[in-house]
Amino acid sequence: MLSLIKKSKFLKLKSRNLAGEFVYLAMLSFFEYAHTDFIIQHGEGLNEFVKAEITEVGAKVNEQGFRVSRFNASPLQLVSLVYTARVSSRILMPLFKFSAFHKNKLYGAVRKFPWHSYISKNESIAVSASVHNSAIKHSQYAALTVKDAIVDEIRSETGVRPDVNVQAPDFHLVLSIQNNNGELSLDLSGPLHLRGYRQQSSKAPMRETLAGAIILSIEEKELPIVDLMTGSGTLILEALMNKAKIPSGYLRRDFPLFKIPEFDELFQQQKKKMNGEIISPPAGFLTANDHSAPMIETAKYNASALPESAFIHWEQKDFRKLPGFENQVLLCNPPYGIRQGDKKNLQGLYRDLGDFLKKKCTGAAAYIYFGEREFIAAIGLHPKWKKTMRSGALDGRLVKFELY
Repeated sequence: MLSLIKKSKFLKLKSRNLAGEFVYLAMLSFFEYAHTDFIIQHGEGLNEFVKAEITEVGAKVNEQGFRVSRFNASPLQLVSLVYTARVSSRILMPLFKFSAFHKNKLYGAVRKFPWHSYISKNESIAVSASVHNSAIKHSQYAALTVKDAIVDEIRSETGVRPDVNVQAPDFHLVLSIQNNNGELSLDLSGPLHLRGYRQQSSKAPMRETLAGAIILSIEEKELPIVDLMTGSGTLILEALMNKAKIPSGYLRRDFPLFKIPEFDELFQQQKKKMNGEIISPPAGFLTANDHSAPMIETAKYNASALPESAFIHWEQKDFRKLPGFENQVLLCNPPYGIRQGDKKNLQGLYRDLGDFLKKKCTGAAAYIYFGEREFIAAIGLHPKWKKTMRSGALDGRLVKFELY
């Protein structure tokens, strides 16, 4: 069992900083000190939503950059964020920083840490890495170097080699190297986009954290929501979770945070409190439609994992045959072309979608996600605004249209 956080001591390990001076590693006891620093990894263009998530639990944002945010939090704030974050990808606890301009420097800095005091012989590890603008060019090579240093330190002290488990490690270490400066962190949350409701999927499902950001972008908070092309249901289920106050971690059974004994009890207390705050959405507030009967069944099956899913109304029609929706919020994640067919053939679909919105949805607000920006013009409507929201390799945009 990991004991990085102890009530009885403040771990004072030393490492040289970039100026060659020794500095203490940031291994603070949460129960002796009111706050400490954490890192959130998140998608591009989601800074404002991540900041809102951090401040909503009472924590303080220190710094925001490209796909990463740093914040201070108390133990209660931390467990609340881990359980409720809708757009954050992963929450980390930074362990230490070091110079990493050469493999030997990287190995040596990590090798100094007494890993054997915190990871037992029966526990497994995994290391992932990202490398930018540094002498060490390859992330996999950097991750392997860190893994070797940890394994060598534990083996030299205990005589036992710890297991490496890439798929389901007991402890996941995350390395970041930028401009030859390294930082090693402990993963506290695991992948937060894995909500647990996606029991079945479509061919190209939207990531849950991206869908969560789209739902949080809706400005008309009290208008009913209609998902025109629901697919496996990601958008409408994120809308349900938001409206019903269902925590994003409601269906997850395990978080790396549980490995720290002092957090397990606190987490369970907060989980019980937040689960007790779930509410029913208003009748008729959520509607999901798709032209495909199998997709509707898939979405329904996924929805069945969540409380309050009985409040979703389901339709199975081509959107062109729908009667229209006035004074409502319309969501849509149409096909992009790259993964689902010929772009040229999709031009007509986007044109028809624009005609449907213009002719049948007076007074509505439409939030359309374009995985390929070239289709924005094809819809034939004037955007109110556009937001950058990447989806993997796709440089996507969320576009709002106000319909008159």
